[in-house]
Amino acid sequence: FCHIVKFLFVGKDEEKVVTYATAYLQAMQKELPSTFFCHPVAGSGHVKVKDLFRYQFIIRGKNVSPIRNAIMLADKVCVTPSSIMRFIDVDPSSTYF
Repeated sequence: FCHIVKFLFVGKDEEKVVTYATAYLQAMQKELPSTFFCHPVAGSGHVKVKDLFRYQFIIRGKNVSPIRNAIMLADKVCVTPSSIMRFIDVDPSSTYF
């Protein structure tokens, strides 16, 4: 069994959203054990909805605790800009949106 954690980043400036999502993914990768698999940043199913750009990445692993710890450390390295919203979904029913 494997857990999936989806990180979704939403904002009006596409370049800023992609840059921040990539930086956040890199900060997460530094903190996670090598047993976790990090998928690259990619556009969600509908990249642009109502002038908001949506990009995501997914992390897979056996348990969620190391991901939680990596989030806390990544938040210190990559402070979320006020123009970007971040959503985290543990074991999502769909990774499309």
